[in-house]
Amino acid sequence: MILDANTADRQVFEREFDACVIGTGPAGICIARKLAEAGFDVALMEGGGLDYTPESQELYVGDVIGHDYYQTDVTRLRFFGGTSNHWGGRSRTLEPHDFEHHPYHPLSGWPIDKSDLEPYAEEADAVLDLPPAEVFPDRIDDYAGPDMPIIKFRQSPPTRFGEKYHDELAASERITLAVNANLVDLRLDPTLTTVETALFKS
Repeated sequence: MILDANTADRQVFEREFDACVIGTGPAGICIARKLAEAGFDVALMEGGGLDYTPESQELYVGDVIGHDYYQTDVTRLRFFGGTSNHWGGRSRTLEPHDFEHHPYHPLSGWPIDKSDLEPYAEEADAVLDLPPAEVFPDRIDDYAGPDMPIIKFRQSPPTRFGEKYHDELAASERITLAVNANLVDLRLDPTLTTVETALFKS
């Protein structure tokens, strides 16, 4: 079900959900779908609307401090589907060394390795509409060697999550998607480990 927080009756939201997922970018939509598949009732909340509006996007304007990077309202999109709406679709599979600690990078090192992700690779590829790993022409492989490894990328259509999953979410009996529902506060329990309340305004 899809609701607009600007116009929906407040009583629609006065019910219990098993989980609240904030944001409808690739991660938010994937998490909501997997929870619903497991039998949970999910409130999926999106600050923007179903379509792009300059007024909503303007809320992403901010200052970037510490690093020379693109402006915050340029790199992210604030409507259904999130930043997948301008993703170029180029994807590269992580390599084993990406999970390892490197002394030149103090924040490197994962608590998992590539083999932990491999059982989920096929499902992830399907979510992103990625083709099988591309085989490069022999003339390119001829140049490969220890001093010149070939980095292989794959290209999705690219996938726009809002377009791909709109009908599925609209028909879902487990997922209630609310657009124009702006998260303004998260309130924690006394131990500061659990979110007790998420406050939204339209």
